[in-house]
Amino acid sequence: MSRDRHVSRTSPLNAGITRRDFVGGAMAGAGVALLNSPCPAASQQLGPAWTGYGGVGDYRLSNGNTAAVVSSAHRIRDGAYQREPLDVIDTAEVYDVVIVGGGFAGISALYDFHKRKPDGRCLLLDNHPIFGGFAKSNEFDVDGYRIAGPQA
Repeated sequence: MSRDRHVSRTSPLNAGITRRDFVGGAMAGAGVALLNSPCPAASQQLGPAWTGYGGVGDYRLSNGNTAAVVSSAHRIRDGAYQREPLDVIDTAEVYDVVIVGGGFAGISALYDFHKRKPDGRCLLLDNHPIFGGFAKSNEFDVDGYRIAGPQA
């Protein structure tokens, strides 16, 4: 018998279950048990303190993934927006392309689209008040000191 097989010949199961089978089954069971538990961020009640310092001037509201952004993402994940809102108005606007995200990739895609189709209609969406994503830098006033750093 192999080293992993320790099954009694008199065992009613006599299935030849290995240690690997047992550990794998236990891990799968633990994973299933965790499926319905809330994520750690949900129990932390994210708020202004989690968001941290914003920039200055036009950048004052541009400080990465804020508590509001994370909470919205969690509501999307949890299916809160499955139905169309009742107050939606069809503006009949038509676009050739919609780009989601105003970082390096989104702005590059917009530039390339404009080069190829100068009269085309493009909608660029971003969840931050200033485009640039991780490409832009922020300046922060902290305890009387100005600190500059990348958005990320």
